[in-house]
Amino acid sequence: MLSNVQINFLAEKINEKVNLPLLGEEAELALIKKAIYKVLDILEDEIPDEFVDFLEDTALGFDPEQGVNIELVKTKIVTFVNEKVDLPILGEETEKKIFSRLADVLIDAMTKGNKLGN
Repeated sequence: MLSNVQINFLAEKINEKVNLPLLGEEAELALIKKAIYKVLDILEDEIPDEFVDFLEDTALGFDPEQGVNIELVKTKIVTFVNEKVDLPILGEETEKKIFSRLADVLIDAMTKGNKLGN
């Protein structure tokens, strides 16, 4: 679904906003990447293929001017993912922060005029 470069980009964006106490930066990034892979595995089965195209093509995407409620989409994704993915050493609040930041970056990239990495 995503390249290693895109996974690294996502991990860095999440790491900017989420601090995992007692872990060094390298361990944080490794744990965040593991979370990203788990989430993407689930989303890959749930989201239509054309939505994946939104990540690469700036001409495609969710269009807030057409009435798409971006915040509602993000909230639904975070709720869905949080029910499906468990990160054993992290508490629910930390999981939710990671999933929220991931949803922010992904949905922003899927908005018309944007792409992952912009």
